[in-house]
Amino acid sequence: MGCLLLALGAAQAAEAPKDDRQYRVVARYAVEGKDSAGEMAVDPAARRLYVPRGTHVEVLDLDSGERVGRVAPAGGVRSVAVAPELERGFATSGDGTVAIFDLGTLKVARTIKSTGQDPGAVLYDAFTKRAFVASAGAGNVTVIDAGTGNVLSTIAVGGRLRQMSTNGYGRLFVAVEDRNTARVVDTRSMEVLGDFPVAPGEKCTGIFADGIVRNFWVTCGNGKVVVIASDSGIVSDQAKLSGSPGLFAGIVTEREAVDSEAYRHGRAYLASSDGTLTVLDMGTPPPYRVFQKIETEPGARAVAVDPKTHRVFVSAPSAVLVIGR
Repeated sequence: MGCLLLALGAAQAAEAPKDDRQYRVVARYAVEGKDSAGEMAVDPAARRLYVPRGTHVEVLDLDSGERVGRVAPAGGVRSVAVAPELERGFATSGDGTVAIFDLGTLKVARTIKSTGQDPGAVLYDAFTKRAFVASAGAGNVTVIDAGTGNVLSTIAVGGRLRQMSTNGYGRLFVAVEDRNTARVVDTRSMEVLGDFPVAPGEKCTGIFADGIVRNFWVTCGNGKVVVIASDSGIVSDQAKLSGSPGLFAGIVTEREAVDSEAYRHGRAYLASSDGTLTVLDMGTPPPYRVFQKIETEPGARAVAVDPKTHRVFVSAPSAVLVIGR
C-alpha cells in the first residue's frame, strides 16, 4: 500500500548544541518474502520490529536484526500494527480478513472478516484501545475492540482510503487518495467529523498526526508534502519531494517537547518510492528545511522509528535498511 511515512527524531534540549551529524545506512536487516509496502510496527519495550512481507510478517530483533520468528496468516499480509499492552498484533490480508495474533507466541489467535473490501492500512489507537482498518475498495473503516477482537462499527468515510494516523487523544486522520482530502474521525464516537483539503497536494497517500503541536502531515502523489494545523486548517507547503508524478511515500513521527514555544525541535523522515529518504529539520516553524537526502532503494516507502535509539527503519525490496548517525 502506498504511503509516505514520516518519523521525527527526538530533539536535544533547547539550550543543547545542535546535532548536525549526517545520516547513513548503518545496517541491512535480512528478510524473506516480497515487500508488501505496508506499514511496519515497532515495539520499543520488547525490542521487536514487525515487517510485512507479502505472505507473512517477519519479526526481527530491533537492535541486531536477528529473526525472532514470523506470523503467517492464511491470506497473506499487507500491513501490521501492535498493541503491546494487550500482547496483541493485527495484520491485514489480501483476502479481506484481519488476523489477530499473540505477540508472545506469534500464533494467529483469531481471524475476522473485514467489513470492507481490499483492507490495507491498520492502526492501533492506545487512547481507545481499538484497532482501525481502512478498506481502500469500499471506502470505509472497520473498528475492532483490540481486547476482545469484536467488530464495533463500520465507518463510512468515502473515497479510496490510504494511510491513517491518530493524534493520541481522540482524532483519526485518514488520507483519501482520490478526493485530495484528509478526513477526520472521532475515535470514541466513531463518527466522521469533516475534511481538510490538501491542496496544493494531489492524490494523497501518506499521513501522520503530530499530537504535540496539533498538526498533521500529508504526502501526495504529485510530490507535494503539506503540514496542516488541525485546529485552524492552515496549510504549510513543504519542500517538494524528488521523483516522478505518481510517487508513493510513508510517514511515522517522534518528537520531544523541550520548551513552551509553538513548535518543538526534531527531525522528520520521509521515505519515498523513488528510493530517497528525505530528512527535514524541524527546529523552526514550517516550512521546514531539507537537512539531508539519503539514497535507499526504489520502491522503499514504508518507514518506522525506534524512540530509544532514534534509528530509522526503511522497508526495501531487498532488506530493511537501518538509518542512523
